[in-house]
Parts: sequence; C-alpha cells; structure tokens
Amino acid sequence: MSIINKKLVQNNCPVIIAQDINDSGAKQYIGLSSYYDIVPFIEKQEEKCFHEVMLGLQNRSLYFNFDLKVGEGEFPEMNEFVHHMRECIVLSVDLLFGATLDPSDIIFTESHREDKFSVHIHVPTFNTSVENLQVLFRIVNNVM
Repeated sequence: MSIINKKLVQNNCPVIIAQDINDSGAKQYIGLSSYYDIVPFIEKQEEKCFHEVMLGLQNRSLYFNFDLKVGEGEFPEMNEFVHHMRECIVLSVDLLFGATLDPSDIIFTESHREDKFSVHIHVPTFNTSVENLQVLFRIVNNVM
C-alpha cells in the first residue's frame, strides 16, 4: 500500500482507491498491488468508505452494481441471487468473449438498505475494455 503523491496517470499501482479526507470532498489516493489487497486494507481502517478509481478508458476488471428499490419488485433471497448471477456472468463472458471464469472468482458485497436491495459485483480476474463491460452489463441486466 502506498499513498499516491504524484499524478494518478504516472503511478504504477494496478489498483487505486480514493478515501474521503474531509467533508468538502477532498480525497487521498491509495495505490495497492492487487484487488486482493483491498479487503485487508479496509478492515484496518476506522472509516470504511472508499471509491475505486477508474483511469479513463483503460481496460479494467469487471465491476457493476445491482440495485432494486422498494416498489420495483420483490427483493431476491441473497443466496439465490448470487447463484443465478454467477451462472449468468460465467455464461455471458464465455459466449461474448470466449473466456472462462471460475465462479468463485466473482465477488459479491452487500450494501442493502431498508428501501433498497443493493449488491456490488466484482471479478478482479477478468479485465476488458469499457465497451465490453457496457455490453456485458446490458446483457446481465436484461437477464436478471
């Protein structure tokens, strides 16, 4: 882990997260050597609100959110949701890109509220273009 004190595009860290450092929106940027370093780092922090930094249109790992607000349908049972989402992502990545994903590489984090079912889905082992991510998101969103 390193604090980035130069231009973001000049650093050599494959993963960058931003941490709010005041109420005015100022951020501190933290470089990590891999996505697997995020959880241990955040677990050590008192304040656990971080944002992943995406550098322009460079290739990136698969990441998207699934949100369902009250009134937009019945909230799914989490275990069933994870099972179906894994199947959908693995099949879609295979059909669209000819790539094989291990379902256990798909990370799910919950950020539910009383008025919203919300899940963040991340596949740190699959990197592709922003355009490919948009196509995949549309397909997964329509299927789910």
